[in-house]
Amino acid sequence: FADQGRGGFIIERSVVNGSWEAIEIVSETSSTKRVHTYHWLDQSPQEGMNQYRVKHIGAHGKISYSATRTYLHESES
Repeated sequence: FADQGRGGFIIERSVVNGSWEAIEIVSETSSTKRVHTYHWLDQSPQEGMNQYRVKHIGAHGKISYSATRTYLHESES
C-alpha cells in the first residue's frame, strides 16, 4: 500500500465474528507529498481464515479503510 505523507496506518486482522484487532502500527515516513510504499508480513497468522485491512488515519483525523484481503492459514501436519 502507499500513502502520500499524511497521518499513519494501523494494520488490522479479523479472525472471529468480524471483530478487528490492531496488530501493527505504521507511522508515515515523512511529511512530504511523495508516495511511499510499505510492506508488512504477518509472522503469526491464526489457524483458519484471516482477514486483513489497513486503517488510514489522515493528518486531520479522518479515518478510511482499505479493501479487505483474506488468507487461509492451515498448519503443516
